[in-house]
This record gives sequence, structure tokens and C-alpha cells, in this order.
Amino acid sequence: MADGFWSEMWEEWFRPVSKDALKTFSILAIMYLFWEAIVLLRLRGYPDAHLEAFEKTHFVLMWVLYVVTGGNFVLKQVVGLWSKNRNRR
Repeated sequence: MADGFWSEMWEEWFRPVSKDALKTFSILAIMYLFWEAIVLLRLRGYPDAHLEAFEKTHFVLMWVLYVVTGGNFVLKQVVGLWSKNRNRR
């Protein structure tokens, strides 16, 4: 790409953020499908004792994935900014 403001924005900001956004939306889609499977089982009369275990697993897994994904995103941004500022010196 040609050197300039927009090429720098593409390389330094948009590509990494779009990769993280795609990964985050994929994780959200998987968690949504997991929840919809639980709802479908509930509608088909699956025993509540088993569904409660699925719901607890879904809740814990959801929060773990959110924290790990969010932490990964923030860590990548901090490391990227730190290395970019370090290279300017």
C-alpha cells in the first residue's frame, strides 16, 4: 500500500481491531447457539435438573470467555502502543 495516513491507519489500527472483532463475534455466536440449544431442550421437556447444570456451565463459560477475550484485546492494544512508542525513541 502507499505510504500515508490511511495506510498507516489500516495497518496499525483497523487490521488488528477487525481480527479481534471477528474473533469476539465468533465467540458470541457460539455462546448464543449454546443458549438456544438450552432453550430448545427446555421446550422439548428435558428435565430441569439437567438444564440447570447446562445453564450454570453456560454462565461460567460466558464470563470466562468475555474476560479472556477482553483482556486479550486490551493487552494487545497496550503492547502495540508501548512498542510503537518505544520504536519512536
